Amino acid sequence: MGFTPQFKPEELYISPFISRRVYDEDGNICYQPLERNLNPTGIHLLDEFLQEITAGLDSQATFCHRRGISSAHLSGFVQLLTGLSAKELRLTLALLLADDLLRYTSLTLAQIAKRSGLGTNVNLCYLFQSRYGCTPLDRKRSLRKGGDVGKFRLK
Repeated sequence: MGFTPQFKPEELYISPFISRRVYDEDGNICYQPLERNLNPTGIHLLDEFLQEITAGLDSQATFCHRRGISSAHLSGFVQLLTGLSAKELRLTLALLLADDLLRYTSLTLAQIAKRSGLGTNVNLCYLFQSRYGCTPLDRKRSLRKGGDVGKFRLK
């Protein structure tokens, strides 16, 4: 019988948004706080890793150094729980984050690349081309629907 990871990567995604746009009875725009589960696994180390990815973690080595663990140990731990190495999980979640930022914000590609922990807009373009077969702007056009921009506020 094969090994089945406890968590699917998409179940571990923490949205970067803290509030959602609503309209009051007079039609004025207000923002209501969103409930965010910042500890989706209940496993402290994994939840801290997920929180840092949402905040734009750009260095797994720094994350590990601050906690006194090796990248290899983190990767093995994450792989046992998710079926992905820490690097693969970080990339998967960073791309989901970039998708949300493309869809719901007016951030530039450079800002999205930095905020999602993917580095530069060149990296973002390369990753989108290799993962989705399109540019980030093409991806934005396919994701975004009327009223999406400004629907949520970032932390």
